[in-house]
Amino acid sequence: MEKRLNGTVPSIECRRDGHDTVDKQERYSQIIQCFKEVPEMTAREVASYMCLKGMTPNTERTWSQPRITELCMRGVLEQVGKKTCKVTGKKVTVYALKEWAKDES
Repeated sequence: MEKRLNGTVPSIECRRDGHDTVDKQERYSQIIQCFKEVPEMTAREVASYMCLKGMTPNTERTWSQPRITELCMRGVLEQVGKKTCKVTGKKVTVYALKEWAKDES
């Protein structure tokens, strides 16, 4: 274990390290491909589908949610509804590709 140095925040440093190691363009492409195969999904469903397809090592939602948020901000995905999550029992957002993105390769 590395001891925390005065004036540092380990959680921010770890988050930054993780953020810097992600190939965002590849992850965007993977998520878009998932939506082309299954038109409407929640972030957890995308993560599960990515794992099923061998794109990620497990079904944790953190593989998909940050990139889904960014794709929504870029206008590639949109929020189309909500449904009850089978895992948490909470209402969650359902996403889909915008029409123009469905035809992109």
